Amino acid sequence: MRWLLLVLLLSGCAHGRLIEGWVRSDLDGDLVGVPQAQVLLRTRARDGGVELRPDLIDARGVSITDADGRFEFRSMQVGDAPLPLPLRRRFEITVQVPDYYIYKGTFLYDEARVSLEVAVERKGPDAIEGGI
Repeated sequence: MRWLLLVLLLSGCAHGRLIEGWVRSDLDGDLVGVPQAQVLLRTRARDGGVELRPDLIDARGVSITDADGRFEFRSMQVGDAPLPLPLRRRFEITVQVPDYYIYKGTFLYDEARVSLEVAVERKGPDAIEGGI
C-alpha cells in the first residue's frame, strides 16, 4: 500500500504544472478583474536564440477569464494533441477582450507554478474601430 501511495504522489507532481493569472483593468483607481477575456499562450519559435524541439513548435493554449478575471493553463495543444507545459521556455501571451486594447507580452516559465497579472486598458470613446 505504501508503494501505491508513492506512485500517486509522484504522478501528481508530474502533472502539477500551472500557469495562472488575472486580467485586470483600472476602474476609477481600483484594479478590477476583466471577465470573458481571451488569453492566448504560445511557445516562441526561437527561445533565446535556441531552436525549439519540433514537438514544441506551434504549441498553444487558450483560456477565457472567469467573472473575477482569472485564467489558468495546465497544458497546451499542438494540433489536436495535448502537451504538458514545457518548463524553462519563454512564452508569448496575448489578451483580447472587446472594448479593450490588445495586450501582448512575453514571460519565462521556469517553475512548476507561475502567477501572472496582466493589465489591459479600456478603449476610449474616440478609439478607432479595429485599431490596436
